[in-house]
Amino acid sequence: NMFFSIMRRRSIRKKLDFLAQTKNYEGFLAVLSLEDVNFFSGEHLLFKGCAHAALKQFDLAHRAFEDVVNKFPDFRASALYFRGNIFFLERDFHRAVEYYFMAVNAGKNTASVWCALSESQMELKEYVIARRNALNACEINPKSSRAHFLVGHCRRYEGEFELAAKSFERSLALNPANLTSLDSYACMLSARMMLDEVRDVFTRFDLQGTNDFELFLLRGNVYARQCEFALAEDNYQKALKFKPENPKAWSYYGIFLRNVGRVDEASRYFEKALIIDPNDKLALWHRSLCDLLKGQFIDGWGGFAYRKDGVNVRVFNRPLWDGSPLRKGQMLLLYAEQGVGDEIMFAACLSKVLTLVDCCVLECHPKLALLFSRSFPCVK
Repeated sequence: NMFFSIMRRRSIRKKLDFLAQTKNYEGFLAVLSLEDVNFFSGEHLLFKGCAHAALKQFDLAHRAFEDVVNKFPDFRASALYFRGNIFFLERDFHRAVEYYFMAVNAGKNTASVWCALSESQMELKEYVIARRNALNACEINPKSSRAHFLVGHCRRYEGEFELAAKSFERSLALNPANLTSLDSYACMLSARMMLDEVRDVFTRFDLQGTNDFELFLLRGNVYARQCEFALAEDNYQKALKFKPENPKAWSYYGIFLRNVGRVDEASRYFEKALIIDPNDKLALWHRSLCDLLKGQFIDGWGGFAYRKDGVNVRVFNRPLWDGSPLRKGQMLLLYAEQGVGDEIMFAACLSKVLTLVDCCVLECHPKLALLFSRSFPCVK
């Protein structure tokens, strides 16, 4: 019996190793749920947390990583780092910074951790500290394209444009396929009306093996932002020709068409994206904006709910409010998401909200705090 028990455990471990290597998250969790977790390694438990995170089961991921910290000291640093990643995905950047520092102190002094720290601090608008941490990452791994990009991104927001350009150039020299770096570099140049330099950057790094489809979309987006509509449309058409089976090609082209006032044409492009993938959240949301522009308000507001999936919005471990009255003792958080003007506009709805809830907490821009506290004294 002992022999067969050992062989069974080895078989299960091999199966888990294979599922982890192939990133079969659902299969990994299914096997794990049927077996005794006590004899599995710290690596398996660590991957369990990663699997839950990949499936956006953040509470279960936190729990798995906490188990790693308590049961497998050798994997403590990695578990802390992964918890920091989850807090980042939940847009709790202060907690993310806390856990990244804990990972460093536990021994995970790697470029990836310092890059993650830098990204979290950039989200908190702490650009000086973010740049310092990105430079730490460059010292640990001078060949990290991500680290040099983050240095450039911070310098861009600090107004050090020439130094930012050098960092972006270094990042792209190390990895021409780093489209995030290319996008930030091109946006910085176009914002300063250095249009010839934008074309030069695109030309130079286009010749170094960058993914053609993603590059066409990126160039289309940048040219659209700087109102070079003919160049933008040409790149969207190239992306569509390159990968007509990709719904993103149709959706981005549709967004461009809607923004230049060709609303009916844009609607057709979103429909084509949805034929390829009926669940494409970007197309569903932007199609709803076209419906609203055309006065089709029932369809428009119905589809507008997809916005939370189509853009980078904050994630909370609490349910979204459905608009129904809350029970006594329950609290509603209304949080700021866009600009000051949008906050003022949507504040007109607060009076109606206050008839449905006993306790409401309002997050707003500091400039509006005094105005809102006077207008809505019962709101925290």
